[in-house]
Order: sequence, then C-alpha cells, then structure tokens
Amino acid sequence: MPDITWLRAEWLWGLLPFAVLCAFVWRRTTQSGDWESLVDPALQPYVLESAGQRSRWLPILSLLFCLVALLMLAGPVWDKKEAPAFKQQQAQVVVFDLSASMLTDDLKPSRLVRARYKLRDLLERSKGVQMGLIAFSERPYVISPLSDDAATLGAFVESLSPDIMPVGGSRADLAVDNAIALLQQAGANDGQIIMISDTSVNESLRKAATRARDAGFKLSVLGAGTAGGAPLRDANGQFVKDRTGAVVVPRVEIADYRRLVDIAGGSAVLLSDGDSDIDALLSVQKKLTVQAATNTDDTNTDVVNWIEYSPYLIPVLMLLLLPLFRRGASL
Repeated sequence: MPDITWLRAEWLWGLLPFAVLCAFVWRRTTQSGDWESLVDPALQPYVLESAGQRSRWLPILSLLFCLVALLMLAGPVWDKKEAPAFKQQQAQVVVFDLSASMLTDDLKPSRLVRARYKLRDLLERSKGVQMGLIAFSERPYVISPLSDDAATLGAFVESLSPDIMPVGGSRADLAVDNAIALLQQAGANDGQIIMISDTSVNESLRKAATRARDAGFKLSVLGAGTAGGAPLRDANGQFVKDRTGAVVVPRVEIADYRRLVDIAGGSAVLLSDGDSDIDALLSVQKKLTVQAATNTDDTNTDVVNWIEYSPYLIPVLMLLLLPLFRRGASL
C-alpha cells in the first residue's frame, strides 16, 4: 500500500466538525423512533412520517459528500515524479576598453577593430553562458546586463568606440568593480570577468582583482596590443605627446597581465590571429562549469512534483448531489 502524503493537511481538522454533524444527522434520523413509543398507533400515520415518506439514505449521501469533499481539499497524494530543477547558467562579463590607446595601430587595422572581432568570436562561442558587457574609459558604463541572447549583445559590438565615451582616460579597476556588482546582482554564484584591454597594471587594478577573487569570480585578460606598441595618433592623424613632449607609445606587457590574473585565478593571453586566445579564455569558463557540477548535491538537482488525483473525484461529488435536487428531498 503506498504511503499517503497530505498536501493540505490542515483541512483534516474539518473531521472534528464533521463528526459533530454525523452525530446530529444520526440523532435526527432516529428521532421518529422515539416518538413511535409515545404516539398512539392509530394516530401515527397522521402524525409521524414513515420510512417510505422520508428517505433515510439522503442524509447518508450528504454526509458522504461532505467527507469526500473534505478529503479532496486535504490533497491526498501517493504518486510523484521528479523534474529537473532550474540550474543557474554560468555567467561572464566582458569589460571592454574604450580608451584612446585602443586606436593604436600596432595591430592592423587597429587594436579596437581587432578587439571587436574577438568579442564577436567570444559571443558566438559562449553558447549557454549568460553574457554581460561593460565599456570603460575613465568611468565604466553597462552596455548590456547579463543575457543569454548573444545576438542582442552582438548588435552593440560595432558601435564600441572611444567616441561614445563622454570622458577619456582608463580606469580598469572601476570597470572590474562594476562587473563584480553586475554578477552579484544577477545572483551568479561563480563567473568570469574577461577584460579586453591594453591598460597598464597598477595597484588599483590589483586590488580590484583581489575583490573579484573574494567575491568568487575569476578575472581573465585579453591583451589588445603588442609589447613593442606603436605611436598613438589623434583624430587628425597627429602623434599624441605626453607632458614632456615625448610621443606616446602604448605597450602591452603580458607578464604584468599574468601576474594580475594569478590573483583571481583566470587566464591572460595576447590577442592573436587564430583561436588560441579565445580557447584560453573559454577554458576558464569550462573549469567553472565542471567545478559547479562537481559541487552540486545530486539530491537537490531534482524537484519532486506530487501527482494529485483528487480533482478526478469531482464527477463523483456531482453524482452524490443529484438526489438532493429531487422535489421534496430534504435531510
């Protein structure tokens, strides 16, 4: 015999007033028998109702109706099925550098154009992963919150340019903090922050990497540039000079990036012509996926759905009510 579980067991308290109702009905149906001992037999046909005149089975049907309805409301179940629970998707946020140095042409036609190509490749290969996009210069700006719609994010890629940023500069640390907040707001338990940038590593950025690690997120870097660099030009094609009059030559030091990602356990690679750079970034995400699957308790991966058969008794209840619609029917 299967074990019965009550979904709404509080309705079983209704059995107490039901017992009182049964006692009342029983007393009422037997009341005529008491009068038979007191009324003269010659007068009984004119004073008392006979068993034929008053159907004793109507109260029984009414009580049966109440009992079945009460048990249905309590929700008895004995059969169940397991359904896969919603598993939170892996998440990653791309932090995209839109500082003026991204216009350097040591990568042809420019660091910016090549970085946008790589971002498209990353979006196409990150199926099943929620993606967010943040652009930064002096301040970070959320281009898109976490979404599993790669096409929507891809629509923003072509418009990524330093021209859309209201203020110049390069504060990658603020952008990393913004990415941490974006992941936390989405309820991501783990995730990866991918910084596509040519920024230099400073103490502020190292502290931001530490905060990412403490929050449970990985920080990876795709370096957009070369170690040799190239002279930076402005919108008019003139060389940009620093305060001392020297031509600005932005360089990318992969060794600095590797030391940075060691803090948060990510990967650091330079932008390449092939797919090795994207492979390295996605390998971090794959490790997060495997780790999440390993740490998941199998007993919590399924949701138990009880199968309730009580509603199928509604036609039975309707049949029990039919005799009460007869003319002259009463309890």
